[in-house]
Amino acid sequence: MKSLLRVFCVALAVLSLLSCGGDVERRREQGVVCLVNRYCYEIILPGGTRWYCQEVDSTGHVKNLFVEGMKADSNLNLLIGSAVFIDERGTLLTSSTVTSPEVIIDRIKNNPLNFVASINEQCETAIEYMANRIDTLEARKKICYSDDFDGYEYVSESRLVRIEHMQEECFNKQQYYRLMLKLINDFGGDISRLKISYVCEMGLIYNGDTVVNVRDALRKSPCSPVYTYKGVPELSLVRLNNEQTPDSAFIYSMVGMPPAIPTFWSKHYSSDDIQREPLKKGDKLTARGFNTAKGMNRTIARNQAVEVTVKSDKADSFSELSGIADINGWAFTDNDDILRGINFTYVKNGKHYNKCVTDTALTRFMKSFTVVN
Repeated sequence: MKSLLRVFCVALAVLSLLSCGGDVERRREQGVVCLVNRYCYEIILPGGTRWYCQEVDSTGHVKNLFVEGMKADSNLNLLIGSAVFIDERGTLLTSSTVTSPEVIIDRIKNNPLNFVASINEQCETAIEYMANRIDTLEARKKICYSDDFDGYEYVSESRLVRIEHMQEECFNKQQYYRLMLKLINDFGGDISRLKISYVCEMGLIYNGDTVVNVRDALRKSPCSPVYTYKGVPELSLVRLNNEQTPDSAFIYSMVGMPPAIPTFWSKHYSSDDIQREPLKKGDKLTARGFNTAKGMNRTIARNQAVEVTVKSDKADSFSELSGIADINGWAFTDNDDILRGINFTYVKNGKHYNKCVTDTALTRFMKSFTVVN
């Protein structure tokens, strides 16, 4: 009987360890999230008038110009990457190529005539469209009138009011586009008088989440940019709007910084920075992130063993990850779950490249953020 009890206790202990191990791995996976950034560009004219557009191409032509109140999902751009939790306040570290869209002011400066001409063309097209729409609605008013059995004319007031309201909306938009034409012509192509920036909305998708669309992701776990380093390394911090890291998420610490989760000793006395030997060729690490090449339909975190293949003073390059087309913002951790690198993807001469920001640069970035704040 005692032997059976001993066997039962051993089996129970083994099962507890296995369960604990699985729970830790799930928390590790929840510590790395899919970051969604929906954005558009904002153009501020002299006098404060604000216009928005989806893009300005390399020749200076504006794509999908619109104003506040006329925003549509089709007018917005989307960046998707990975990010990793680094503190208890919902702060995440990621690549700046996920949070900071490409700057377009140089495209406008280099092609001011094309910029003005493309806005003129879009405004004139919109004015003509609204005029045609008003005429079409006018023709539809005929269906609001009918005769009853006694020959009396019957008017559907509700339908008529609805059509006239739609006509009024079209007329107001038409007038606004006429005003835009006047403003852009008065502006005269003096690019120095413009202010160009981008407006973004960000949200998180956790491992295993079911997300219907972009709006769903932005609504469930909204977050905001906190800090972007102006220069190298190309890193950014974002933070959940509720400033609370989920209990289910693992929080990753970094070399050269105090532990991410403070202990009693570090809170009340002192905390030594985490130290590790510098990475060298052949070191084994774990890559954690989301395959974002196919959008948000696949929200399953992927973990993959990688090896340091090149060591330099500025950054480390890791072996290519098979089957993954985009590893923007992926985190690289060691066997102690210490964050050793963040990957970012960039385009050069039409080709996509991956580069990893590691220990020294991560520490420099985090300490520059501490100084700023």
